Amino acid sequence: MFTYDAPPQTAALRAINLRSYEKTDKVKQTSTALMTAMLIAAVLGAAGGYAAWRFVVTDSDANDGEFVALMPATPPAPPAELLGTPAPEFDLPALAGGTRSLDEWRGKVVLLNFWGTWCAPCREEMPMLIKLRQEFAARGFEVVGLAVDDRDAIDAFSREFGINFPLAYGDTPILELSQRYGNKIGALPYSVLVDRLGKISYLHAGILDESTVRKRVIDLL
Repeated sequence: MFTYDAPPQTAALRAINLRSYEKTDKVKQTSTALMTAMLIAAVLGAAGGYAAWRFVVTDSDANDGEFVALMPATPPAPPAELLGTPAPEFDLPALAGGTRSLDEWRGKVVLLNFWGTWCAPCREEMPMLIKLRQEFAARGFEVVGLAVDDRDAIDAFSREFGINFPLAYGDTPILELSQRYGNKIGALPYSVLVDRLGKISYLHAGILDESTVRKRVIDLL
């Protein structure tokens, strides 16, 4: 595991200069995942005015890759003023083809989950999201994954995990949408629970607690 702390205002420069780590014992080669995370922090973290970010790179023997935990050093609570307000609409490219919009699930309880295939806590959280969707879909519940990633990476990830819910993807549009949903710090994963009336009911930065989100979903069904 390799931990790196960077102020948001220098994160882009650090990402560009990450090649200096290539020949050290800590990082075997320039990590696309780490560079992606650092650039997200540079764009969103600096805009939000937060002082520092921590990037934890973990090796995965099973997948022979590196994954990043993108975490603000001092994460603030999501903005409470968004609770009870209409959820922002979106129209994003879908893994299955075409586009997906929030309006498709109007009348359902929807859990929007912002994530990335390179994000370690996102990978940890995914089986729980799959389980929730399987358990409550028949009662009018849907999970929608909004990935900061490219289509090929998401397709491979979906097959690996057996994802059973709709996936949309992108880079800048997903990040901008995340901000509109209160994710000013650019944390991943980031989750938003939308009620049957299309209003924001719950916001959470980081891995969801299964018992907490389960209770909130049941209360809305």
